[in-house]
Amino acid sequence: SDRAAPFIYLILEELDKRNLPYDLALLPMVESEFHTDSTSSQGAAGIWQFASKTGQAFGLHETSWYDGRMDVQASTLAALDYLQNLNQQFAGDWLLTLAAYNAGPGRVQKAQKTNLKKGLPTDYWSLTLPLETRLYVPKLLAISTIMQSTQKYGITLTPVTDEPFLSRIELNRQIELSLASQLAQLDLETVKQLNSCYKRGTTAPEGPHQLLLPVDAAERLQVALVNVPHKRGVRWKSHKIRPGDTLIRIANKYNVSVALLKQKNNLRSNLIHAGNYLIVPAIAMNDQSRPVVISAS
Repeated sequence: SDRAAPFIYLILEELDKRNLPYDLALLPMVESEFHTDSTSSQGAAGIWQFASKTGQAFGLHETSWYDGRMDVQASTLAALDYLQNLNQQFAGDWLLTLAAYNAGPGRVQKAQKTNLKKGLPTDYWSLTLPLETRLYVPKLLAISTIMQSTQKYGITLTPVTDEPFLSRIELNRQIELSLASQLAQLDLETVKQLNSCYKRGTTAPEGPHQLLLPVDAAERLQVALVNVPHKRGVRWKSHKIRPGDTLIRIANKYNVSVALLKQKNNLRSNLIHAGNYLIVPAIAMNDQSRPVVISAS
């Protein structure tokens, strides 16, 4: 409930706009326990645990810099779009909808067809589904029941005020999360947690340049950025890989080691692809690519 507190208002507000059940705001507790950087053994990611294929189908794009599945606001909109889509497929039955969100609509429909052939009911409780799905829906129902009867179950939850906690701000530049943390006067771990979608500790070179921050921190960042020159949003150079580039050639150009390039770019081999970007740490650049000095003046 502590991890959920910053996001509950954002999710409930969107549920309210769509006239959807408020219990759906608790679904990330079952999916990820509200770990924004959660990744399953099957590769599903984010608080709503989107698989890549499903995420892309609902507008969550992925690059070497950004993963929309870990973008809390974008993935929330996508998850609710997906849930609405499934709910239409299953004639407004929310238990079947939830089962389909977990197992996939095809698996649920197949189980229904099997029951129809046997003359059996096709409601959620009557279907033969994977064990995970048989546990999945009851987990959400149990959490909802506990939330509604906290005294009965001796549970103390984190209080959440009925007002926006987070603000999504659009920046006109690439910016490191560490610099954003400094300017927003907010600890770096919180900035990273709220913006797990950025894989390399910075917004992507070609965007998006959006940050999700507590309302007061967002205001401080926007005020402070006025005094920071545009080019000083990052403390390293972004190198776009060209045909014929190799790690050794790039390392020599910027006077850095291949090992450092691989470390900073999470590379397991020397294989690179034209069109992708590499981070080149500013501290190691030569005089022709002088390091950017961060200053608020």
